[in-house]
Amino acid sequence: MTSKAPSPRSFSTKIRMQVWEWTWLLLCAPTPKPLKGWRVFWFRVFGGKAGGNVYLHPRARIEMPWNITLGDGAAVGDRAHLYALGPITIGSETVVAQESYLCAGTHDFDDPAWPLVTRPITVGNRCFLGLRTVVLPNVSISDNILVGAGALVTKNLSEPGTYVGQPAKKISDKTPC
Repeated sequence: MTSKAPSPRSFSTKIRMQVWEWTWLLLCAPTPKPLKGWRVFWFRVFGGKAGGNVYLHPRARIEMPWNITLGDGAAVGDRAHLYALGPITIGSETVVAQESYLCAGTHDFDDPAWPLVTRPITVGNRCFLGLRTVVLPNVSISDNILVGAGALVTKNLSEPGTYVGQPAKKISDKTPC
């Protein structure tokens, strides 16, 4: 049997995570969609960085907002999940569509204790991550990239265009703008 790794989070971080979860659940999730400023306010109170005119859907799931940076006009859709175990940066005028999942952490499977390993995710400006897109840790998506619905992004996407599939591959030069 493998030994369990100790928690990578301090007690104070665990408390902070719990308070954030309850704050979102009680003060943000029940709000109507137009009250985006209220949700962004609480996101910032907990250390999230947000430019102007940011939209966070009330049913978005945001873990550890203090690890997230959202550019001007960024939008996080219905039931999108930003699992910010490590830094997640989403550029200006970028949309993370409904039920997309960005995960900035994994485990070291070569170590019998499977310790947590965090790696950043960076999504550039004017990108569109379609419905149920999955972005794995240590991935950078450059500006002007459209990622089709259900795509799995496992590697950096550096050339503007449209990417689809599992894993995501470029299929055209069409961009979101």
